[in-house]
Amino acid sequence: FFTTEWRRILSPTVVNTVRASFTRPNTRTAPQNPPNPALQFFPAAAGRPDSAVSITGITGVGVSTFVPAGQIQNRYAAADDFLWTHGAHSTRFGVSIVRQQSNVFYPFRSGSTWSFQSLANFQAGLSSSATAVPFGPQYNSSRYYRETQITPYFQNDWKITPKLTLNSGLRWEYVTNPTEANNNFYSVTDFANGTD
Repeated sequence: FFTTEWRRILSPTVVNTVRASFTRPNTRTAPQNPPNPALQFFPAAAGRPDSAVSITGITGVGVSTFVPAGQIQNRYAAADDFLWTHGAHSTRFGVSIVRQQSNVFYPFRSGSTWSFQSLANFQAGLSSSATAVPFGPQYNSSRYYRETQITPYFQNDWKITPKLTLNSGLRWEYVTNPTEANNNFYSVTDFANGTD
């Protein structure tokens, strides 16, 4: 996390403040238990050693549906604000711009999720449901989302009397449509032939 601010008095009635910041949180989840090859029923992403298995009446085994997963987010922000004091009015106006880069690794259900109605059904290999996402070079679980937020504003505080102040303002928050750095937003998969 990094933040800096520069405040400058332009005149007895005008103050300008410029801010810039950068944040980079890194969130990762990984399987907590040692791998069990006997629970790997389906090819999975690297770092996902087991399937997620639920058996009615027994604590589930294998890894969670949502691991491994990770997100590194870069957030660049800049803002410029003016304060103009004139008579009984204090007027503020400015703009902030945020560029956000979300780099995500999220192989949801890669490695499969299996449900069994009983321990006997599990031992016999009779699942009540199974969900799996094919994994391979053509199934990329990484996404690099990009978007920009632009927020101009105007605010006026009018001190009508020593005990009454009227606040009014206008703020517009514009966010661009997200894009993906490698154009991997959509994929039409041919499951019969294992191709996109």
